[in-house]
Amino acid sequence: MTSISIYLIQRPLLDSMYDSNKKQIVWGNSSYFKSLAKGTYYIEVYPSSWGNNYSNGSYDLLATFSTGSVNQDTKTFEPNDTRENAYGLKSGQTVKSELSSSFDRDFYSITLNKDGYIDLSLSNTSAPARFNVYDSSKKQIVWGNSSYSRSLSKGTYYIEVYPSSWGNQHLSGKYELIARYPSDDSPNNTIVIYLNNKIGTVNGNRITLTEAPYIKSGTTLIPLRFVSEQLGADVTWNGTNRSITVKLDGTTIVLRENNRNVKVNGSSRWIDVAPEIIRGTTFVPLRFVSEQLGKDVKWNSSNKSIAIK
Repeated sequence: MTSISIYLIQRPLLDSMYDSNKKQIVWGNSSYFKSLAKGTYYIEVYPSSWGNNYSNGSYDLLATFSTGSVNQDTKTFEPNDTRENAYGLKSGQTVKSELSSSFDRDFYSITLNKDGYIDLSLSNTSAPARFNVYDSSKKQIVWGNSSYSRSLSKGTYYIEVYPSSWGNQHLSGKYELIARYPSDDSPNNTIVIYLNNKIGTVNGNRITLTEAPYIKSGTTLIPLRFVSEQLGADVTWNGTNRSITVKLDGTTIVLRENNRNVKVNGSSRWIDVAPEIIRGTTFVPLRFVSEQLGKDVKWNSSNKSIAIK
């Protein structure tokens, strides 16, 4: 079985489709997406309810279907117009591609090597774009999203990126797509957390934070326990002077509650937002602590997530 997309541009015109036995299988459509068996098919284009309004008409017909090609361009990821030609997207990989018309579709595949949490995100779009997700049996499980996070079972899934309500306003559109999920090629120790959400992932495996990260004066603060449990640092609390000492791989950071002055290996630094205690939980600045410990921190505005690795 393979998938075919048919788009007839300019109306009032419709098309029908017949199989190799000339049995009609599609009636009076201007666009459709359908799975078909291997073989030859016939497309009939015809006028629809012209009456006396038209004497003739021009049209464009676009048919996209799998040719079995596996020689995909590593820069454009084409051909990837059907699920059968889907480009294999690695966990943590960002693809930068383009929808060449309002009828273009780009398909990507991901394979989870175990049950786990996935995080999908479209960003930096020059024209509106959305994605659908299908399972290995080609059943649609996600409709029209630009970001998506949930737990899925082990297996292969297909991501369809498509133009969203372009009309005549856009001729093409660039986008970036990133997927994080449990796989053999998952980057080591990749942590993803979300603002105002206790749920996160480590290498695609779901974790639950004691409290949700939040933003204060442009700075993201996270629970102190996260630093020790997920970043692997040694953390101690001094109740006498209300200080926090964080140690990892030869780096020592000393922070104090409600104090913007910190020490890194004995040298004084100033941070934008001081550590604070809320409901008995100590919160510290995520980016400052992570980067001082040699971690890379990336912010994704489309789904309000932070990736640390």
